[in-house]
Amino acid sequence: METALESSEYASAIVNNLADFALHQGGSAQLVNVPEVLEHTIELAGKVISEPNGLKFRDIPLHLQVEAKLSSAPCRIAELQQVFLGIFRHACYALGRCKRDGFSPLITVDVTEFYDSIWIKINHNGVGLTPEEQINIFEPYFLNNPDASAGLGTQRLSFAYFSITEHHHGQMAVTSDIDVGTTFHVQLQVKK
Repeated sequence: METALESSEYASAIVNNLADFALHQGGSAQLVNVPEVLEHTIELAGKVISEPNGLKFRDIPLHLQVEAKLSSAPCRIAELQQVFLGIFRHACYALGRCKRDGFSPLITVDVTEFYDSIWIKINHNGVGLTPEEQINIFEPYFLNNPDASAGLGTQRLSFAYFSITEHHHGQMAVTSDIDVGTTFHVQLQVKK
């Protein structure tokens, strides 16, 4: 019964998120508080992201550090939320694959403002990306999941990259070490 209830909550969260995303598609950008969007996305990720091995996003320690008095940034809220969900999905997948001795999964999110930009760094300490994966992670149809043929290929970040660079006029990059983890860097212009 508990599993059925959890599954229905999972399905409900996905449907509500898709409905919200569809409602805001094609909308114009509006000035938003980026940390609020991140916090809402973290809450949603806790309801909808899990790995077949049993690791649930909500069970992963997450440290969110936000600089005080950040400016607002012009964003398409639903798209930005999908960007963050994609990165969190990638992190959960990488953390679920990590087999290092004494490993304890961790995600850290830092939000700062520098000059005319909001900088968001999302880091996980799971299995990092190979050099080839770093080059291709933002390419359409790229999967770094060996189980993609089983329908588990969730590691596409081409939409995230397109949304940030084209719709938000920002930048997105990745740095990674296979034995240390991965950091995604997202830069959004602020409107003063």
